[in-house]
Amino acid sequence: MTRSDEQLEDILDSMIYRFGAPTPEGVRETVTRHPALKAAILEFAAGWQEEDALPRAASLPSVREVAIAATAQQMFAAGLTQPAVARQLSDLAKRAGTSLDELAVRAMIPSSVLHKLNGGRISPATIGTVLPVRLARLLDATAEAVASCWSGASVPQAAMAFLGPANVTQMSLRAALIEAGADPDLIEELHLPR
Repeated sequence: MTRSDEQLEDILDSMIYRFGAPTPEGVRETVTRHPALKAAILEFAAGWQEEDALPRAASLPSVREVAIAATAQQMFAAGLTQPAVARQLSDLAKRAGTSLDELAVRAMIPSSVLHKLNGGRISPATIGTVLPVRLARLLDATAEAVASCWSGASVPQAAMAFLGPANVTQMSLRAALIEAGADPDLIEELHLPR
């Protein structure tokens, strides 16, 4: 492994550690910091999205799977060139001068849960109305602006939509909080739908 390969690997590891996946925001930020590695970073992000989009199969991919993967890559790349809008909770947090991790501490919500919300891994129907209000107060935004972050499809979700909704893995907010070891009182405070 050459020195430049090691540097690229460290940069990609740092992006994954910070964002959990090569999100459009993470890719933009990483490319801004390392413009000379833009092509390699975009190739890595597109490959990640392709791997997420394809079903796990023991055999070689079919022509349809290859076409789906190519479309997912194109949609992801197109999302990177669009102007930044508050499509994700991390965008609202950034506009408020904070990060998801800082927001998690202030909201007393496990950071992993906010990252799952940001990544579209939690079903919007399970979130209820209390959490958007709580986060809106901390972000100096409206509850509708917060809720719109997870009601619209993120770029990875949009790319994965070609496979149909059964292949987009989402969990309930209650399950995510329990998995993260959240205080049971917090779960009750949020009045989550059952």
